[in-house]
Amino acid sequence: MLGIERARAAFDKALGALGGAPSENSEATDENGPRKLDILVNNAGATSGGAFTDTTPTALEEVFALNVGAPYFITQLALDRLRSGGRVINISSGASQVPWTPDPSYAMTKASLDSLTRSLARELAPRNITVNSVAPGVVDPDINAAWLHASPEAEAQAAAWSVFNRVGQVDDIADAVGFIASPQGRWVTGQFIDATGGSMLFGA
Repeated sequence: MLGIERARAAFDKALGALGGAPSENSEATDENGPRKLDILVNNAGATSGGAFTDTTPTALEEVFALNVGAPYFITQLALDRLRSGGRVINISSGASQVPWTPDPSYAMTKASLDSLTRSLARELAPRNITVNSVAPGVVDPDINAAWLHASPEAEAQAAAWSVFNRVGQVDDIADAVGFIASPQGRWVTGQFIDATGGSMLFGA
């Protein structure tokens, strides 16, 4: 219980820093009433860094805690702070859709997140809250910097996984998230949004 209380306090502190207020606090208002959370993006994630035979119980527990447990309980905490008509967007991965032998535990966690997305989309529909997964392929943020830029060959191989023959950039994913978060995305829910640059077109 102590862990949940700490998580709730951290959540409300972050929400307050953005100008919002917990559901029980009606002091922060706008023309629509108490200012609340409009969009929740579950973006944190990590890999275990190992193939099937190299993954330890501790590594598996850690990657599940971050990639599945964190979005599960953060969304749970968000529910009474999330405005009706809001958005929940889970950052998944193209690895959840293919046999991903380099790190099957990572792919498994993202597949679990996709399943949660569909379940929540149905559960939250009465409040007009949409829930979707956006799945990047190889993107060039810090998490991939070490191996992606290790050699020209590594970068060329990563680029070849997209039909556009380039590595994805942060803006490529942010724009997909932006559409789902916008009013124009109001009729899209429970979906796996492929933002891999066409990697799925190559098949498994």
